[in-house]
Amino acid sequence: LLTYHDLTVTQQPLNPAELPTTVAATEPVTTLQLHLSDPVTALNVDLNYTIFEQRALLLRSTTFHNNGLETLSIDHAASLQLALPTADYRVLTLAGTHAHEANLVTAELHPGIQLYRSLRGTSGPQQQPFTALTAKSTTEFSGEVLASALVWSGNFASSVEVDQYGRTRFTLGLEPTTFSWQLKPQQSFQ
Repeated sequence: LLTYHDLTVTQQPLNPAELPTTVAATEPVTTLQLHLSDPVTALNVDLNYTIFEQRALLLRSTTFHNNGLETLSIDHAASLQLALPTADYRVLTLAGTHAHEANLVTAELHPGIQLYRSLRGTSGPQQQPFTALTAKSTTEFSGEVLASALVWSGNFASSVEVDQYGRTRFTLGLEPTTFSWQLKPQQSFQ
């Protein structure tokens, strides 16, 4: 069971060496890190939020730190889970082929789960790790868009679920049926 431990606020972006640089050194940002811990397994989890001060953009990631003596298995990790009070959106994804990438695919939301994923072992033009919810009145030039892209080159899953009350849950992360990471003692995974 993870419990809140502490928080850190800095004016620095998180740019781990293992990931592509996502923020220029001169970009004004504020980063909030919520530190959670599980005393039984000695797992520490950081929920990282970088807010871009001059753009409507939020960079979100999770870092797992194994401070225990045993190897831990991470079998599911979502970078985004957003609950919305309505289902008055369309879902927009990107699909395509080699040399014909990023074709817009839109669909109306409906009760149940709409799942978009890659099981190819890599992201690619067939299905990209990007999903957006757009207001029904949104055009190419204006309107509300809630978009999320996953900086990950492996299998991914994006789901949009409309429940029996007409509320929406939007989730994007690592594809759980094919993902398992063995987090050895004193190692981290982001």
